[in-house]
Amino acid sequence: MCIADTGALVEDYETDLDRRLNNVPWNSWNSMLYVQFRKIFDMYTGSYMWMTPVYHAIERHLYCDGFYFIAEPVAGIEKGAIQEPIELAYKANHVERGDLGDAELNCTIVEPQGKYILTQYTTWKRLSVLKRAHVAKFVCYIRKVIPTLLKDILQRKATQYWINQAQFRVDTFLSNFIENPSLERYSILKSYNVSVQFDDVASELNVYIDITPIRAIERINVFITVH
Repeated sequence: MCIADTGALVEDYETDLDRRLNNVPWNSWNSMLYVQFRKIFDMYTGSYMWMTPVYHAIERHLYCDGFYFIAEPVAGIEKGAIQEPIELAYKANHVERGDLGDAELNCTIVEPQGKYILTQYTTWKRLSVLKRAHVAKFVCYIRKVIPTLLKDILQRKATQYWINQAQFRVDTFLSNFIENPSLERYSILKSYNVSVQFDDVASELNVYIDITPIRAIERINVFITVH
């Protein structure tokens, strides 16, 4: 995953939107963009300095990956909390935050309860769950791990035993991430399906994986009826 900013210290959200359009018009589920440079105190030089939002974004991602798991959304009042004094280059109101989110830009919000990263969008512009980083990071993770589970099957005879071995290993691995009330940390998938087929012409073992990740709660609506 690439975690980046829009390329410069800017003082208004319109400029960040313009830079998103012209300077970083990425369309990838493997990257994230953060906005609002922040002024922090550097204890080593004894002076204040402007720092890229990537500084806090990486810290929050590493914290959540370790304390929760790699598929935990890195945003919100707890998991996206900035835990040191900062001064943002600009603050965005409700409408402006919506515009930034529509452009897949992750902003920092300032509330009486604290300052925290509000969203976890990737730069993927399609209407897809891969716009959410907790899903994208998990897909990156399984794409890296699954080949290591199957590596020793290379150059085996294509008997049904080894084909079934591939099916069994991938299925067993993914079963660890099915939603489980007693194991919230690794509850990542609502469902999955694994299909393994051998191509006699190309001598290739094709593993097809279909997953349905658990979405994130991004909005809470409260309806009150008074009689």
